[in-house]
Amino acid sequence: MRLVFLAEYYPSSLRGDVRGGVEQRVFQLTQQLSGRHEITVIAVRESGMPIESTIGKVRVLRPGPVLRFGQAVNFVARVLYIYAAWQQLRIMSVDFIEAENFLTYPILFFISN
Repeated sequence: MRLVFLAEYYPSSLRGDVRGGVEQRVFQLTQQLSGRHEITVIAVRESGMPIESTIGKVRVLRPGPVLRFGQAVNFVARVLYIYAAWQQLRIMSVDFIEAENFLTYPILFFISN
């Protein structure tokens, strides 16, 4: 199956350099499922991260503007990320999409309409 996980943050390497519980859950889940499924994660791009990479067997796409980690993030930049992720999903063929937090829930709403 082709599974897509929408996550605000995702580690940049197999070291699993995570900073929170949701990020850890998504990292572990996607790495484990990648042995049996085609996994893509769409996450925020932080400074120095490429737009597209592969971590283990997981394809990671980071569309939209560069955002900083933390709660006090620019609202406009977050809206631009939501739009960019929605645009990315529109051109993908997937079997399952999971959104992981409040920033990614609107993407599911827009893709379902």
